[in-house]
Amino acid sequence: MLRLSSVPEVRKLLVPMRMTGMTIGFVPTMGALHNGHLSLVNQAVKHNDFTVVSIFVNPAQFGPNEDFGRYPRSPDEDLQLLQESGADAVFMPEVSEIYAAESPKIHFQLPEIGTILCGATRPGHFEGVLMVVSRLFNIISPQKAYFGQKDYQQLQIITQFTKETFSEVEIVPCAIVRENDGLAMSSRNRYLLPEERLQATGIHQTLQAVKSKWLETNSIEDAIREGNGVLNNFRLLKKEYLEIMSADLRPVSSTRERANPIALIAVTIGKTRLIDNMFLEKQPGD
Repeated sequence: MLRLSSVPEVRKLLVPMRMTGMTIGFVPTMGALHNGHLSLVNQAVKHNDFTVVSIFVNPAQFGPNEDFGRYPRSPDEDLQLLQESGADAVFMPEVSEIYAAESPKIHFQLPEIGTILCGATRPGHFEGVLMVVSRLFNIISPQKAYFGQKDYQQLQIITQFTKETFSEVEIVPCAIVRENDGLAMSSRNRYLLPEERLQATGIHQTLQAVKSKWLETNSIEDAIREGNGVLNNFRLLKKEYLEIMSADLRPVSSTRERANPIALIAVTIGKTRLIDNMFLEKQPGD
């Protein structure tokens, strides 16, 4: 596995590949890798001639009171995992390599779905995500890029942005990978103290309760009420939001006017913020 740190290195490697028709798969990460990330890498390796994984903790997507400074970093472990997963190259740039002083300051106009849910409580976050995705796509020029569905709102924003700005790149969504007790895998799970980790199972239990009640009653109000009742049993979980929306993150009626509803949740546990989601009806491949 090749380790790259500069833009010229990446382009020297990948431009000849593209010229010969090789397909390049790309998995952008912020490191602290877990099996959720590796499931994306496995998909990229399976469906492309060459797979590049980036590890870059993007300062542009962290607010002033968020956890950029303490975001988990484990580069040696990450490199070992990527080596074992079959990735062909890892791009580990410094901040100055991505945000060079001479780079133009581009401000991205968020779609409407970027202003709700996490967008309402983390101002500037999704603009920072689009900034780094744009720069990484320009550097790597992949045919396919792989993103997890745990960050569902981010996935929808990136998909819409890519269709409009990088039409040659296909965004491939990948299913959530969970621990045995249902907790969605996340690098931030490393922050959790033992009691917090036990309480975190309430996130998945809440979503399951919402789904069960939705299937029983077809009522958003009943489903959300049921979910809140379960969530209230977990005293360390502080709700930021619990919503039911359509798959394209539009309002959904209580009579299933829109197809494919999804429940989305964000909570804080101590100093840790976690998100999750669950489709409420059977999905293709289920």
